[in-house]
Amino acid sequence: DEMTFQASGNGGSSWTTLETVTTTDTKWNERQIRLADFLAPSATTRFRVQVSDLSGESLVEAAFDDFQILDSWAASAVESASGEDPATSPLAVAPNRPNPFSSTTLVRYELPATGAVTVSVFDLGGRLVRILEEGVRGAGRHEIAWDGRGAGGRPAGVGVYWVRVRTPSGAATRKIQLIR
Repeated sequence: DEMTFQASGNGGSSWTTLETVTTTDTKWNERQIRLADFLAPSATTRFRVQVSDLSGESLVEAAFDDFQILDSWAASAVESASGEDPATSPLAVAPNRPNPFSSTTLVRYELPATGAVTVSVFDLGGRLVRILEEGVRGAGRHEIAWDGRGAGGRPAGVGVYWVRVRTPSGAATRKIQLIR
């Protein structure tokens, strides 16, 4: 089977292939695609996924999960106060699990070296909601849970938030969604 991910920057008049998957795999694989590398995002940007049976002899089987569109303007609002450029950061923030979430989600990130780190949650306007973690952490992968509450312990509202991982060498952000 084959699964092709495509995008259109003109409301569907023409389509650009972002990725074609032809391998059979029984585990989830993460992919990140920078749309601007293929076309100029606009208000009329559309996405589609097409699947087909290459042999013509069986049922088409394909699945994808956790499709996210990251708004560069919202990420910029989170980073603007410090002047950091997340595009040049050596940090990585993996997709949280689950996403969207209703009670608790695991925020996962990877540090290239041991050092000071701050993991924070911001609303789409760039306002700090809560600091999840602050201190020195070792190089490698880390996880921290967010219970969907603000700094005062009150439940945060339903909506989209940004998680920012910041170190002295850079910052990285990831969009997450809280539902109830």
